[in-house]
Amino acid sequence: GRYVGVGPTRRLGAELSGGLAGAGPLRLDGALSFTDARRAADGALLPYAPRLLGQAGVGVEALAIGAARASGGLRVLALGPRPLPTGLWSARRAQLDLRAALRRGRLEAALDVDNLLGQAIHDGEFVFASDWRPQDGSASALDARHISFGPPRALSLSLAVHPQARGAAP
Repeated sequence: GRYVGVGPTRRLGAELSGGLAGAGPLRLDGALSFTDARRAADGALLPYAPRLLGQAGVGVEALAIGAARASGGLRVLALGPRPLPTGLWSARRAQLDLRAALRRGRLEAALDVDNLLGQAIHDGEFVFASDWRPQDGSASALDARHISFGPPRALSLSLAVHPQARGAAP
């Protein structure tokens, strides 16, 4: 990356977030934010600044399964298209993640799956001239879209031993 000065900017936005939890183990939460970022001089949209960002999740906490307790959930993260230089727009991005854990006494096993659907996510999109062959004179000075891909599906398994609470029976 590099720093590119654009002068003064103006940003207006709103955010809405909330959660719902009842007497049972089910939990719901979500957040949505909108930002309108523009250059103060001419009112043009600020390149690369996200306009719409949202997340929502559903999960369970301490659900009794025999002598064990289960917890986990699904979370979706979504990023709307971002303005790019020269009037282009980035792709939308959405990612679904999963967590499942089972605890019995002091022992816990958890499975995390990032990018559950295995999507080819555009982590970054940039627009600039790219000159990889300056010696042969065939390189173009025209701006081009460059994409860096996000992480693939990732599985991780963790095992934990929690400390014994004070006064608890061994």
